[in-house]
Amino acid sequence: MSQYNQLALIHLSNVVGRKIFPKLFVVVLSHERNLEICRDSCTAGFPDTFNGQWAYLDIDEGDYISMYFNGRLLDLYIVERKFIPDIYKDERATGEELEDPVPVRSGEKWVSISNAPKIYFPYRLELTCINRSTFDTSLVFRAGLERLGINLIPRVSLKKTHFQLSLKEGAAYFNFQRSGSSRQASFASFLECAARESAIQSLTNAPSHLAIADITLQECYLQALMKKLLEWAWNDIAGIIDFEQEAVEFLSEQTVHGGQADIVILQSERGLEFFIEVKNKRIINRDTLSRDGIRASHQVKGYQSLTYREHGTKRGIAGKASQNNGTLLIGQIDDILVFELDSAMPISYLTSLRTE
Repeated sequence: MSQYNQLALIHLSNVVGRKIFPKLFVVVLSHERNLEICRDSCTAGFPDTFNGQWAYLDIDEGDYISMYFNGRLLDLYIVERKFIPDIYKDERATGEELEDPVPVRSGEKWVSISNAPKIYFPYRLELTCINRSTFDTSLVFRAGLERLGINLIPRVSLKKTHFQLSLKEGAAYFNFQRSGSSRQASFASFLECAARESAIQSLTNAPSHLAIADITLQECYLQALMKKLLEWAWNDIAGIIDFEQEAVEFLSEQTVHGGQADIVILQSERGLEFFIEVKNKRIINRDTLSRDGIRASHQVKGYQSLTYREHGTKRGIAGKASQNNGTLLIGQIDDILVFELDSAMPISYLTSLRTE
């Protein structure tokens, strides 16, 4: 069996992280009436599902979003505010009403998701429209948006709520200048969602006492957290793993040859891509790959770029460890990089992380 080599142990409290750059997301809508309400009110909402919470954790204030419906991409917005309505801060957003009982800021109400019980939309974004548009051609065949077309089918068929596009590609396609500036990394949404879950379940522990493991029960939540932490600490990480430090984009789950890469780090100017497969468990056990680590390693080895030549591709796996010391451990097995996040540290630790 291949030997595991530790490359670095990064104490997150010692890192002065880099600022986070805006990102471009596509929000997938399945109901035309809800699309009209979103556009009229400049508001977006995500359902009370795992995918809905993932979108809320993944998208930040200052990011760009566009809306996808029935093969069309509509409008371009900047996220001005994220929030959970008060009524949903301590109860599930479900019920029997055909419409979400909490109106958007225009006074209109979204049509609920037709489950039993019906599902409403507690995770909300208030937006500013910067580009009103309607495209009549199927986006799958539109030059310049190949990455979008490739990602549509798995997202829509699996009822995913959102996916991310390269901002560089999107800016060129939408013909806009990026107006959002870099900003300090914020992990507030993770604490907000933890507080909501604690209130719903009437937990005795304060949300700040919960550990990273408690707020990443779903793998997609860990993906969102790991992507943000990697970007925040990238000045310290890039040199360790021999990857570009500047002009890199951090993308959520992307379709690639061979599957779905959970995180893609993209340096488009040089045609470099770094695929990372995330597992919500331990991936290293006594300096060897665990069963989940082996599975992740096999998966990521099969990923190939849809856009760039293979000479610029790196591969890695990420998972949890339980050091209880607030660290990110970086290692390597053969040509696979390994990232282990301390899942025992309390989530309040995230609020103390520093940014340049």
